[in-house]
Amino acid sequence: MPRHTKGPDSISKLFNRKLPSCKNIASSNLETLLNFTTDIIDKQYRSYIWSDGKVQALATIDVALIAGILLIVQSFDIVSGLAFTLLLCSFLLFTLSVLVCLVHAIPRMNSRIGNEENLRTIIGISGFKKEEYHKKIKKLYLEKMLEMNCWQISGMVRNNLRSHKLIKIGVWLTIFGVLTIALALVIIIFLQMFPPPESPFTGQINLTEKYNM
Repeated sequence: MPRHTKGPDSISKLFNRKLPSCKNIASSNLETLLNFTTDIIDKQYRSYIWSDGKVQALATIDVALIAGILLIVQSFDIVSGLAFTLLLCSFLLFTLSVLVCLVHAIPRMNSRIGNEENLRTIIGISGFKKEEYHKKIKKLYLEKMLEMNCWQISGMVRNNLRSHKLIKIGVWLTIFGVLTIALALVIIIFLQMFPPPESPFTGQINLTEKYNM
């Protein structure tokens, strides 16, 4: 059987095939990087939402524990001086943890990393009227969009690291507070069952009379 050979036209098309230009390759790479950085921004945003949820839960727990301390003080007419001191320390630790949560809740709109020129951020957008903002957006090109994404990622990472640091501080304060209140409860229960003679460390304090409860 005769072999099929490529004609002159086929050979000519093969050698005259246009290769992608450097400009098209660069544009494709920029689009890939733009999508990549946009995905990072989404992950950073979800991380901040996660941190915000943890802070709200921590603040709720701290407030409940503070209420628990007040309930303990009201439930026991006689508490030892040592137990009262431990309860006071727990109250202070939980209060500090709540303050840390409130500090976290303060909005941090500007991370000072080019946000004034970033058309993606609230700081950057608020500096323009709607017509001016529309004109600015129309003039954007891929490389500038990528630059703005990188600025925003850097700022969001700073905010997330700050959030994680505050959460750690608040959690450790709450842990120490729980341990302190647990120790105070052990002392209270033990002294209720086996009241010792008065001493400088375990002298009895009538909180009802002292604070008119």
